[in-house]
Amino acid sequence: MNNRNDTPEVVRPGDGFLAEAAAGPDLPAHQQTAGEVTMVERDTSEWRSRAACRTADPETFFPVAEAGRALDREVARAKRVCDGCPVQPECRAWSLDTLPYGIAGGMTADERREVRRSRQVRAERPAPAVTQPRPRVAPRPSRPRWAVIADGQAAIAAGTPREQVARDFGVSRRTVDRWAAELADRSAEDSQLVGGGVR
Repeated sequence: MNNRNDTPEVVRPGDGFLAEAAAGPDLPAHQQTAGEVTMVERDTSEWRSRAACRTADPETFFPVAEAGRALDREVARAKRVCDGCPVQPECRAWSLDTLPYGIAGGMTADERREVRRSRQVRAERPAPAVTQPRPRVAPRPSRPRWAVIADGQAAIAAGTPREQVARDFGVSRRTVDRWAAELADRSAEDSQLVGGGVR
């Protein structure tokens, strides 16, 4: 593939400075490296031709500061170009899949790594177990609370299992336990009254 016609045409997101400079050997070493890292084979999409970074200096998207306010300023300058770009979603998707360095799609390399990491965590997370939905209890006509309690306690006294009473009356198991305790208290009081009165 030494022949230029055999080599696929490659471009960076904006298809600007690096594509023009690739024809000539006048690039400094750090720009050549940046160009090689960001090059991808041209696909059939046309989004790159509408990119806001197409006419921008590519150095803008590869900050040289390592930390602090200088880095923040350089990142902000690159992101301002991305913020006004009509193809930012396409560029972001491309950069998440392809670009290891620099700023593209409005994201730094660290931000893209974080998105990739969260995608990987979600992909590795086991799928939730399929559970059967609980059957819905048919709505009952509105009844006074005292009537529901009396009927529930009658069902408990008749020996109906507490879980069944909870389902039948649309209340929690805790409520049924409370009804049962009240029923037991009343029963104890009644037996004291019948057995000789209160002492």
